Amino acid sequence: MPKYHVAKEQNGIKSPSVGGLCHAAWIMFDELGRNVTNDQARKEAVRRGLNVSNVVTEISRWRRWNGYPRPDGTSYNGGNVGKTTSRPDAEGYAPPRKPRRGLVGGKR
Repeated sequence: MPKYHVAKEQNGIKSPSVGGLCHAAWIMFDELGRNVTNDQARKEAVRRGLNVSNVVTEISRWRRWNGYPRPDGTSYNGGNVGKTTSRPDAEGYAPPRKPRRGLVGGKR
């Protein structure tokens, strides 16, 4: 089990400071193991009195720091993660939205 005594950078992510709520979440993830799911982490966070929103955010950072893949098996570092892209020649291209017309500066 890793110890997070000093903020250490690994895989582009810095480990949390000792004693904080993020650190408590990372320790919880280590105890739950590599294959912990978001749902398991949420339930354990409630049991331990941790902020669920913080735990959901930190589990992603913890996985990336450890080099674990996403729950669906894909890599955090590989390829285009989103469904949309700004390149017109790419699959999933979404053209930029046109500005809305209407009230500008509170005037019609």
